[in-house]
Amino acid sequence: AQSRLRRHWADAGLPAQQLLTRKAAFLRDRLPDLRLPPGARWFDLAGEIEWAKARTITADEYEVAAVRDGRTPVIPIPTVASAPTSPAAPYPWCRVSTTWRVST
Repeated sequence: AQSRLRRHWADAGLPAQQLLTRKAAFLRDRLPDLRLPPGARWFDLAGEIEWAKARTITADEYEVAAVRDGRTPVIPIPTVASAPTSPAAPYPWCRVSTTWRVST
């Protein structure tokens, strides 16, 4: 799949893009001030963000939706909800229409 993307970018005259292969490491690097509770890992945060993305839940809607759906993540729901709007720069998640997506 990566080779097809590289070929598409080359054929279209576009610069090759860096593909995100490890979401947890990406989050850890972009949110250095976010303190995870004991026992929580960065992939727990990535999993919650993926859960929200799969349901087209925005960062602003996450907290209400997670409580409504009975989510019990290892990371407290308010901490997950604050991650997309963390003051860390550059912002690791941005709103696009009604979903979260990775930005670099």
